Amino acid sequence: MRAATALPRALGFGLSRHEHLEALRGRCEAAVVGSALLDAMWSHPGGGAAAAATFLRDMRRAA
Repeated sequence: MRAATALPRALGFGLSRHEHLEALRGRCEAAVVGSALLDAMWSHPGGGAAAAATFLRDMRRAA
């Protein structure tokens, strides 16, 4: 892909744990975790902002 464009590369299929992001370090410029974020929010009682914050905090450990 890098030979075809200078645009940033974003990956997002199946990314749901910080280990996934660690494996991608240096291989892309962005990670899309939208579905995993929504799953985290819907799977916790009360969900919402607290569940989203916990999920994103865990994911950022790989950043």
